Amino acid sequence: MRILLAAFLFALSFAPCSRADWAQSQFDAALADSEKCSAEIAAERAELRARIAALSKKISDAGADLAKLDESRAELLALSQKSAFFDSQGEAISAAAAKRLGADFGAVSLPRACARALSALDEFAASALNPLASKKATARRAKSGEVFEGETFRVGAFRYFYSKDASGALSDDGTLYMEEIAPQIADFIAGKSQELTADISGGKLLRESKKSRSFFADIASGGVWIYPILLFAAASLAAFAAKCISLFSVRRITGATAAGLSRAASEGDMRRAVEAAKKAGYPYAEMISAMAASGGMSAQSMEEAAYESMLGAGEKLFRWLSVLSVTAAVAPLFGLLGTVTGIIKTFADLSERGAEQAQHISEGIGEALITTEYGLAVAIPAFVAHAILSRRAKGIMADMEKLASTFVASRGK
Repeated sequence: MRILLAAFLFALSFAPCSRADWAQSQFDAALADSEKCSAEIAAERAELRARIAALSKKISDAGADLAKLDESRAELLALSQKSAFFDSQGEAISAAAAKRLGADFGAVSLPRACARALSALDEFAASALNPLASKKATARRAKSGEVFEGETFRVGAFRYFYSKDASGALSDDGTLYMEEIAPQIADFIAGKSQELTADISGGKLLRESKKSRSFFADIASGGVWIYPILLFAAASLAAFAAKCISLFSVRRITGATAAGLSRAASEGDMRRAVEAAKKAGYPYAEMISAMAASGGMSAQSMEEAAYESMLGAGEKLFRWLSVLSVTAAVAPLFGLLGTVTGIIKTFADLSERGAEQAQHISEGIGEALITTEYGLAVAIPAFVAHAILSRRAKGIMADMEKLASTFVASRGK
């Protein structure tokens, strides 16, 4: 545009025609050129937009093709894994067939080899066409690991196991569960019933049976340190029962009884005071009787008699409570000791089996924590029981002190 303007000014100085007409013509020509350039730019812009849209579509198609390739790669990987599995099964079947027919066909006659092959085909046909036919099998309980020898049969897609010791559903890996349906299996085998409970939970019942726990299984897997915990539990339970009977059979002194004893002591009627104390029961009767026996003595003598009586009563009231306190303190320590021992054993097994056996690590640590669980389960109730019974015994001792003080004060009036 600057070049055109310079040419235009130069032409104005030399042109013989009218400068205004010439300038108008030049301006119109420049405007036409500008419009032409704008049209060309718009056309090129539209062409570029079309090319960009086409490239975007190609990129999108390439992304879709890449996703399909990823899916195909995953399918090929799954197929290769299945192929490897079937190859291994084929090798196992070939090995079993070779073992059954004879590792060296040259050592087996042709009629005998044919007979064995026909026998194997008959067994396969029997299992395929008659799934209710039973065959020998081994089952293992999920939690305890106890092994049973028996027979198994199929009803549709469900597999069952029965023996004289245990019966139930059987998983593909030989785990025995749903043992509560053992009576149904027995009736089904005997022909008394045609109904069997099936596991339609999608493996949930099997997982729950593997996670389920029983008391005896915990004892078996808890190790040697769980036995002291159980011993303390039995001792604390016996002490708690005995102390509940002895402490809660003692009636707390009432205000009316205390007032009656005070009146009898102030009137000097020791016989009536002793009779009122006997109605209150142990240990108040023994204390009042001892104080009444020293009624002719000084107040200090009666206090000493009351003190001796309270010492004897306190010894009986607090007897065996130390069993509960020791249990509350020692049971968690035995649990911790069992846990530490179990974890040490778990890591020792880990060094032999290898780090890839994560299942054994979790199972070992779970078993090691059983002692801690039982230790706390024994210690917490023992601690609470000790607090309740100690409060009861201290309350009885406080009643004795109040009654002795009232008796001495009334006797001195």
